[in-house]
Amino acid sequence: MSRTLKVARRRRYFIGCEGESEQGYVALLQRFANEAGLAVHLDTKVITRVC
Repeated sequence: MSRTLKVARRRRYFIGCEGESEQGYVALLQRFANEAGLAVHLDTKVITRVC
């Protein structure tokens, strides 16, 4: 008898940040979501503006 582990697909959200502190905040939110068992993935990127 084989057992198959089914992993829930996570809903992915992209979050653009102005700086690294915001990116750290989103990482904290991701940890809270993981602990709560939410199937979400917060994908962050620091957006830089070139003038």
